[in-house]
Amino acid sequence: MYKILSIDGGGLRGIVPVQILKHIETITNKNIIDCFDLFAGTSTGGLITSGLTVKSKDGFSPKHSVDDIEQVYLKEGKNIFPIKNELHQWYRNKVWSYLRKPQFKADGLHAILENLLLDENKNPLKISDCLKPIFIPTYDLVTNSPLLFKGRYAFHNSDYDANLIDVCRATSAGPTYLPTYSFNYKHKFGKLKTSKVATIDGGVYMNNPSMGALVEILKHREDDFYNYPHLKNEDIFLLSIGTGDYTNDISHQSANWGKLEWIKPTIDIMMLGNNQAVDYQMKEALSFSTTGRINYLRINVNIEEEKFADMANSDTQTLEYLQERVKKDYLNNATLQNELSKFIHDAGL
Repeated sequence: MYKILSIDGGGLRGIVPVQILKHIETITNKNIIDCFDLFAGTSTGGLITSGLTVKSKDGFSPKHSVDDIEQVYLKEGKNIFPIKNELHQWYRNKVWSYLRKPQFKADGLHAILENLLLDENKNPLKISDCLKPIFIPTYDLVTNSPLLFKGRYAFHNSDYDANLIDVCRATSAGPTYLPTYSFNYKHKFGKLKTSKVATIDGGVYMNNPSMGALVEILKHREDDFYNYPHLKNEDIFLLSIGTGDYTNDISHQSANWGKLEWIKPTIDIMMLGNNQAVDYQMKEALSFSTTGRINYLRINVNIEEEKFADMANSDTQTLEYLQERVKKDYLNNATLQNELSKFIHDAGL
């Protein structure tokens, strides 16, 4: 059997999948690194993926626990997305020159990534330093094409063995939120080649990386990196974890919106639409009625209040609200817990 973990993008709403992963470790009595064979993550999911798979100095165990990653969201969120006062927010919404800049600087995020993804000698850890294969998407503006960071690529060609700090900066450079991230990296898409990329958040086209991760193993299972030549489709299991969905009917007020009004809603719709479309595709792709097993499971929570939906909202009340949603929609959901138990049993977790 081959087991894949996929984690959506969603900024500080990454606290949601972290809480779910903590619970899975409890009920399986296993470290999450031992539960899955391939880890996929976009944006904040890429940070979680990198943090949980990168090796410690002994070379055999993970450098960070799920609890360590949880603390990034609980204690460092305000350093990534500082809370703005009401006057500052008014200024941002009214002054045109300010609207032309990213909402936040990347200094806070970069400092946190250095704490997570440098070794004991302060050298940057790379994709090849991950204990399990990873799959992290971003988008390159130089070639105007998708850019995928994969363990398989790094295994076969050292040119693709990027620093994990660069990988995480690239996949999380959300348009309007954080600046574009440029670094030296050889990249080819079709006939287009570049040695330096300028990247934005992978969520612009693959906020839910489940299908990308599934295609990776379906296509390359016989590659010597994976070495699963006899793996059957029905023996692939994928757990997809979201960062919370907020749905709001904007059909009336949006009737006469222009470019400025559509910027933020378009980003939200794009992410939500991708998440839902991929969920449908995964249900179709990993549905095997003859086995009676659950090969695919999607876990997410519902965000009911708009003020808690902003993925850059770092105030304590919002983080507490998201944790409460995990309790209500996940821990206290008997149907979902039964499905998870069956998935864990069927996948041999």
